[in-house]
Amino acid sequence: MLYIVILPILIVAYVGFRYFYVMAENAVNMGSRPAAWHALRDFWQRLDLAKRLWQSITSFLMLMRHQRLLALMLLVVVVSVGITLALGGRHWLERPSEKEIRFASNARLALLEEKLVPPPPLPPSIFLGSDRPALGSADRDWSKLQPVFRQELLMLLARMSAQGYDFALLEGYRSPERQEMLAALGPHLTQARAYESRHQYGLAADLAPLRNGVLVFNVDDPWAKTAYFMLGQEAKLLGLVWGGGWKLQDYGHVEHH
Repeated sequence: MLYIVILPILIVAYVGFRYFYVMAENAVNMGSRPAAWHALRDFWQRLDLAKRLWQSITSFLMLMRHQRLLALMLLVVVVSVGITLALGGRHWLERPSEKEIRFASNARLALLEEKLVPPPPLPPSIFLGSDRPALGSADRDWSKLQPVFRQELLMLLARMSAQGYDFALLEGYRSPERQEMLAALGPHLTQARAYESRHQYGLAADLAPLRNGVLVFNVDDPWAKTAYFMLGQEAKLLGLVWGGGWKLQDYGHVEHH
């Protein structure tokens, strides 16, 4: 009730002071109604600004009085950010049943007009002596890949070959045990554990370009760099996911979306 009485008094006092004790050179504006309206609006804006400032101060003081609540809020924010950063490079896949995978693959395969045939296997000696861990024992059996992804991968290789870059399949299906083994070697190889990678479902493949019958892994090599980035472009055009765009870049990795 007191505010209802004081507020009109303050407004009248301010307008009166502004227009009855104004400087002589502004006397022409005393009787101007628009000028009075502007003065009243200016006063109201200043009053609103002071009100917001007071609300901010009281909110801060309330938080300071509830230090436990403030500490709890900060803890929740820090823990949330920490979990997000820790798991930012990892993803989990729901493990579908074999029946679900087979049904989805057969349904999509029926829509593909062209049926490509996998190339003959390359000599095992090509994969020996590489700095890639246990590449010689990797599974390169095309029949273990899901039919739709197999056709998409063969189409990708055909497009790359037409542009002068032949790619070899380094690894297709990967067992959960091998996935765990690679993950144990360090996050620089993979951050995915068993059943966190599409390799375990036959929906991913690792590739590398062949130059004069030799696998080229070094991305700093200009020829190999061009080959890998063209692979990424063609993979995206086919609706596949390219590992070169990940945080942990894997330039030869492609997988079914």
